[in-house]
Amino acid sequence: MRKEVATCSPRASVLTAVKTLKRLNTSTVIIIDKEERVLGVFSERDLVNKVVSLGKNPKDISVIDVMTTPAICGDISQSDVEIANLIISQKVKKVPILKKGKLVGVVAESDLLKYLAESIFSK
Repeated sequence: MRKEVATCSPRASVLTAVKTLKRLNTSTVIIIDKEERVLGVFSERDLVNKVVSLGKNPKDISVIDVMTTPAICGDISQSDVEIANLIISQKVKKVPILKKGKLVGVVAESDLLKYLAESIFSK
């Protein structure tokens, strides 16, 4: 699990969210409220399908209007296998991880692939 997570407010502009994507070199921003509860996710796919392809200006639209919701989240108590099954079954690339309903990290499919490769090649 990565503890450094790209986040932004639901009222942030899409442009602000995209700048966060670029600054943190990631493809997904987790949208959280003031209590760090996950409201949704905003990904490069959302940018392409809900903003750019429709000719919307990223400065003029709030991320809450184009984020994917509800977010598919995991819990800190779940195993790696359970999180992997969630990623596969829900066809998502990243899963926010919650502890008592609050965001504590994120697991990406690339994290699982790296973990798998390390476990195979370290033998």
